Amino acid sequence: MVLFGPVEREQEARLSAVSQQRSALSRLCGRQPGGRTPSPPMKGRCGIAIKRRKWEYRIVDIPGGQQTKKWRQYRELLNELGQEGWELVSSADRRAHLKREAEPTPADKTGEAEPEA
Repeated sequence: MVLFGPVEREQEARLSAVSQQRSALSRLCGRQPGGRTPSPPMKGRCGIAIKRRKWEYRIVDIPGGQQTKKWRQYRELLNELGQEGWELVSSADRRAHLKREAEPTPADKTGEAEPEA
């Protein structure tokens, strides 16, 4: 015989709620509870199409030194790049790593594959 205290009862109630949510989602998606239906490529939960985003990356050297003038130059550079759509992802080893969403290619717009060269 297992005796449950208040902590164990609360954990069991949480697990039960999660299980009910998963079952409801499975029914909504047309799946049997507990069953796994593989989703087609480029599809998310319930078969909703997901647009895969493409990124381009840039690495910029950070001005050296602790002088205020250098940090002002760095801030101005980041602000200029931000206006162009670049987002700072990280900085390490005196370099700033940036990314922005790549412009769609003609093949992306039509949904056709690009010809190989």
